[in-house]
Amino acid sequence: MLRVLAWNASPFAHRPLALLASVALVSTAGAQPTTRAVFCVNNVSDTVAAFRVAPDNTLLFVEAETTGDGPQSIAISPDGRHLAVGHGTASITDEELRIFQIAEDASLTQVAFVYVPDSPLDVAWLSNTTLAVTITRSSTNMITVYNVNMTSVPYVITPLQTEPAGLFVANLATSPDLQWLVNTNSSGNELRVFRNLGTSIVPVQTMPDASTFSVDVGFSVDGKYVYSAGGISNGRNKVLGYSIDANTGLLSPLEGSPFISSGNSPANIATAFAHGSHWLILGHGTDATVRTFLADAAGELTDTGFVFDVGLQGTIGDIATLGDLVMITDDSSAIDGITGIYCFRLNADGTFTEQGELLSTGGTRPEAIVTWQPPVLLLPGDMNCDGVVTNFDIDPFVLALVDPEAWMAAYPNCPILNGDVNGDGTFTNFDIDPFVELLVE
Repeated sequence: MLRVLAWNASPFAHRPLALLASVALVSTAGAQPTTRAVFCVNNVSDTVAAFRVAPDNTLLFVEAETTGDGPQSIAISPDGRHLAVGHGTASITDEELRIFQIAEDASLTQVAFVYVPDSPLDVAWLSNTTLAVTITRSSTNMITVYNVNMTSVPYVITPLQTEPAGLFVANLATSPDLQWLVNTNSSGNELRVFRNLGTSIVPVQTMPDASTFSVDVGFSVDGKYVYSAGGISNGRNKVLGYSIDANTGLLSPLEGSPFISSGNSPANIATAFAHGSHWLILGHGTDATVRTFLADAAGELTDTGFVFDVGLQGTIGDIATLGDLVMITDDSSAIDGITGIYCFRLNADGTFTEQGELLSTGGTRPEAIVTWQPPVLLLPGDMNCDGVVTNFDIDPFVLALVDPEAWMAAYPNCPILNGDVNGDGTFTNFDIDPFVELLVE
């Protein structure tokens, strides 16, 4: 729940940021899920749900780990070893920030618990040991950078910097290379860009839009473009698009921006790269629909016309992607009696194919989602991903050339660039002769 609450003291004067004691002792070395994984908060039942993604793309429930009161934001570290979870209650002074260590099977163990100034509506990892956390209140909102010392359990979390970020800051987004941090400032009708230096952030730009405020923001998968959802402002149907300069971080409006959605009140931004194209997946608040847009090479959006209706107004908890998979939380069972998390495959025409049924998150009011893709280790020629290059790779190699969609369906966890045997960065007919040479050597 988004709230604007009063703040009458210095952000850190009210309470030392000492870790509370009730944290289980675990190894500080950490791990990371060895398979694809999905995590979401259950806002009312005060848990974090963990799932593994099976080879057939269905979700496998792992657990719902207890956390603090009112979990509302979640972020996964770049190395996939830790989750940060921000909480929100009726407090007007401080709220909980908790960190969980992720095991190889995607199960969770709490390793840190601190109080931070109200309210951490969003959190983002700037590195594997630093976090950006919002301070959202009725006066100037801030972003605080924290260091996370992981040398012993419980971890020690220390504030490093606090930077003004606008009048109502509810969402953060980092670029894929972690060079840039962008925040929404919906009360100021603007986005703000910061350069991420790892242990600090430096203001780069305030990008105003007089007619549209942003309620969510995200980067394209390649980091070239930034998109934000316009909520109920400016006709209740706008999506803003910007290019971002790779060297300076400066935003420039895209040709055709703002883009028009046929849904009511754009509210959730997610992006994907699938089937050789970039995509925007857009959730809406008022009509609770999810719609897909194809992004061209210049970042400009075209509505595919596809619609998935989650149900009652305001019941889209969040949207996140994992390769060509799209996760959506339905946060309320009102009227239709269903709630949980959906997993869809994004098809080449922008439609969805459901991967298993709506799955319970083991709690009440599932909302914010993050996903994890294990690092891909390429083995040129290994087109069935069994770890070796043999004659058993011939049929998958041919299938990938003539019908990439069928190959992806047959080998969903196998990287297509295993077919790049000649090392030119693409998989084409020019890889056939080098592949044959591998087999006969």
